[in-house]
Amino acid sequence: MKKINLRSSNKDISVLFTILLILFSFLFLIFPLIFIKIFPQSLLVNYIVSNNYLFYFSFILLLYFVVTGIYYYKLKIDPYIIQMTSHRTITGNFYNKENLDIPHSMLKKYSFFSRPFSFNKTLMLKIEISKNKYIAKRFNMSILTKKEQNRISKILDQIIEKEKKNG
Repeated sequence: MKKINLRSSNKDISVLFTILLILFSFLFLIFPLIFIKIFPQSLLVNYIVSNNYLFYFSFILLLYFVVTGIYYYKLKIDPYIIQMTSHRTITGNFYNKENLDIPHSMLKKYSFFSRPFSFNKTLMLKIEISKNKYIAKRFNMSILTKKEQNRISKILDQIIEKEKKNG
């Protein structure tokens, strides 16, 4: 059997996506409100007021991303330990992060769930904490590609298979 080793993270893409979202909010929400207050009779303000559907669309889009969240995840699997962290890119710095650090023997099942109307996927790990007592830990993962999901699945399948043979 191949040596089990995996490192996976979406740090770059989640940070980039968050920065683009912040720029989008400033460009289509904050700046128009500032222009309306500062230059109430300008042509730009008249255009913004007459085409207010852009403002409402931008607000709804921003609200959608605030509700669904953009998640940063980091997964590290070595020959003995599974380490997983997941949190929101902005508010994750203020709240508790979802953390997991377990030996391979505790992992019993896993599954991926796609959320409706979202670009987030959830990795659910079923973990045995004591004899016949299990918990499920869920980790949100934003912008997880199919290729990366298959790579993670392959390693987790190897771990479960190895533990079934040993246990």
